Amino acid sequence: MTFRELVGFWRQLQRQSSAEIKNSTVQQLLDIMHAATKCTGSVDTELLDAKYRHIQTAFDHFEQTLDELKTQVKKLVTEQEPEWLERSLVWYKDTLAMELSQNPDFLKQHRNQRTYVSPEIETLFVARLMRHSDWHYPAMIIHPGVEPFMQHLVGSDPLYIVDESDLLIDQLVMKNYNPVYQRRLRPYVIKESFEHDILEQLPNNQFGLCFAYNYFNFRPVEMIEKYLKEIYQKLSPGGRLIMTFNNCEFTGALDLVVNNYACYATSDIIKKLGQAANYEVDFFWDQPEDGPAWIEFLKPGTLSSIRGGQTMAKIIPVIKHPNAIANNQ
Repeated sequence: MTFRELVGFWRQLQRQSSAEIKNSTVQQLLDIMHAATKCTGSVDTELLDAKYRHIQTAFDHFEQTLDELKTQVKKLVTEQEPEWLERSLVWYKDTLAMELSQNPDFLKQHRNQRTYVSPEIETLFVARLMRHSDWHYPAMIIHPGVEPFMQHLVGSDPLYIVDESDLLIDQLVMKNYNPVYQRRLRPYVIKESFEHDILEQLPNNQFGLCFAYNYFNFRPVEMIEKYLKEIYQKLSPGGRLIMTFNNCEFTGALDLVVNNYACYATSDIIKKLGQAANYEVDFFWDQPEDGPAWIEFLKPGTLSSIRGGQTMAKIIPVIKHPNAIANNQ
């Protein structure tokens, strides 16, 4: 059995349970038992009652055996995961070394095009986003690209636009907004590296919201872990990180890894990374037929602000690392 088949089998098992069948069967048997107990005279229902209890026990044993099978298959999947995690890390490092984000042709890559989600799911995502966008607090959006979500964050003041190159920011984002609103945006170019902080230019404990859609789908868990820790430092107490990732608990997402298009991750891995960084998991959604896995991490605490109105002031960062270039124009 291939790893893809194993994942598919485990996913199929996750949807299986005898509980509904048991409940329906037991109810019908109870109706029979009730009718039998109304009988009087020489009718003996003890054997019928014993068989009824036997059927109940058999259902319980079957469900227990099914749970054990789920555990066994999940263990096999977990044992093979390191190979796929390493594969994603190698692929990511290779693409990072090529500095693709600096090439104009990078704009044409599929990862920089709009990702299809059904209208119903897009409505859900927008509602989740707008629920936590507030002009009282700065917000950060990582790699907004051409997705439709940035327009629902324009109320955040200021809104920091974070991406890997001026090209991605200027061509995919800034040109879509008039000069007046552009002055309220804070564009920053980052350079990803395992050797130094990525978001060191941005202020600590200031952001009410950080949003990264279809970005961590292309990062290995080692880089996601680094981002989680850094974003935690940037969020205010009570601040929220909303992100998507490539959940390989589904074969469709695993196919993307096989084709060197995305990186391997699972909901278990991502949740554990977030909890290790002191986040609380506040919301999780995943329907692979309709969109990517969506998770919301909450930094413990309560959001507070003394702001009485929106500001037009601009924060100028101090550049601490030669490779981290801030776009302050």
